[in-house]
Amino acid sequence: MSFRALITATALFAASHAQAQAALTCATVGGAGPFTAPTGVAVDLAAGETLSISTPNPATLAISIEFGGQGGTDDSLCNPAFPGSAACDGFSHTATQTGMYLVDAFNQPGDSFTLSCGAGGATPGGASAGVTGAQTSAALVAAQTATGAIGGAVASASAGTQAAVTRDGLFLSTSGASTALQAWLSLQARSYDGTVDGQSHEFTLGADFEVGAQTRLGLLLSSGKADLDVGGLAVDVDALSFGPYFKTRFGQHYELTGFYVFARPEYDIAGTSYRADRQAGGLNLTASYSWGATEIDSFLGLSGFAEDHPAAGALAARTVSGLTGSIGTRATFARGAALRPYVSLGADFSQFDDGLGATDTHGSPRLGTGFTWNSEGGTFSMDLNGGQIIEDTRDVELRMKYNLNF
Repeated sequence: MSFRALITATALFAASHAQAQAALTCATVGGAGPFTAPTGVAVDLAAGETLSISTPNPATLAISIEFGGQGGTDDSLCNPAFPGSAACDGFSHTATQTGMYLVDAFNQPGDSFTLSCGAGGATPGGASAGVTGAQTSAALVAAQTATGAIGGAVASASAGTQAAVTRDGLFLSTSGASTALQAWLSLQARSYDGTVDGQSHEFTLGADFEVGAQTRLGLLLSSGKADLDVGGLAVDVDALSFGPYFKTRFGQHYELTGFYVFARPEYDIAGTSYRADRQAGGLNLTASYSWGATEIDSFLGLSGFAEDHPAAGALAARTVSGLTGSIGTRATFARGAALRPYVSLGADFSQFDDGLGATDTHGSPRLGTGFTWNSEGGTFSMDLNGGQIIEDTRDVELRMKYNLNF
């Protein structure tokens, strides 16, 4: 008897005893892991339910999913060692039968994985596993980046300056916040490396007017584009967002800004094209103080998005969402000098839901440094910062800004 056959037989024996007590089902399998290879996990599925695999060992983990524990009826395989076979991270199988399915992890010993389950999903046999994973990662990156860029633009608009470096790029406005009507534009750019590679940019226009003491309301229009590579699959995302925003001051030191936007991003995932529906919003509280010749600017923010994806090609309909809390501070030194260096330190804490039963909680620091040079013609700034946008995807930004004196 082969090693794999022995593992299968052992798993079936264990599963037959476990089912008499508390069999795993589509509703309970998500909380049962993680599991470690070699092992077999028996799950009761109804026809149409989709079982998905997540693993930190995509290069070595090999799994077969078999109805009744035997191949030939309804089965699939993920094994990166086999040419043409998908890796197991993001792999999914949609049941065509109702009954027990054996998840047989036969390689590599010590590799870990978790299972999630939902109604509907990939093509039976896991044919769309790679496309589904690419859709998940690209949607999270594109929506998270656009939400952060728009929120940063709105926060910069509250400062009342003609130009400022936001977290992601360049900000320009017609005049200070004390005028009855203010118009502004913002350009942000970012590059990615890791699970997701590529670049994105966001161009935002806004205009606001006074509605009360130290309070302004406005409308914004933002155009974003992301060109991404996820596991060798090309993903392009284009979105036009619009919606209202506000900003208000509390005393001398505190400002609160907020926005809410709608968009219909257009996705092209390895040749499959469709439009999604996105809603996003955020709140940001800033505090500004001086300490000798150093200016301290701190912020606390909360932002989120929800994006409804329709069924398209081999992709199932689902809603991808995210919620991010941010905190940080920036210290700008040598007040009054022409050359002013600064450093910044922040952190993002995010929770993402892929709409297929899997969630991910992620925290990442964000570090930055740079300088501003003040002259009669304006102010030039350069900034280098980096962090992680999602798990295993780093983003690095080189930002340059010339502050024109209007």
